[in-house]
Amino acid sequence: MQGFKPITETNKKGNIHKLWLANNQINRLPASIGYLKNLQLIDLQNNPVSPDHLDEISHWLPNCEIIF
Repeated sequence: MQGFKPITETNKKGNIHKLWLANNQINRLPASIGYLKNLQLIDLQNNPVSPDHLDEISHWLPNCEIIF
């Protein structure tokens, strides 16, 4: 993944609530996105993310709304 810094134990407690990633040709998010427990919304519109991967993201972040 180019352009993303790793989400690690040290930065997972951030106050990120919304993540706007629309229109970026993203097909996968790293499992470490699950560290962002305060995340309430991810916008993945117009990205080639598979339905199976959307299910994975939902599992990692069960309280997060995913816009696709």
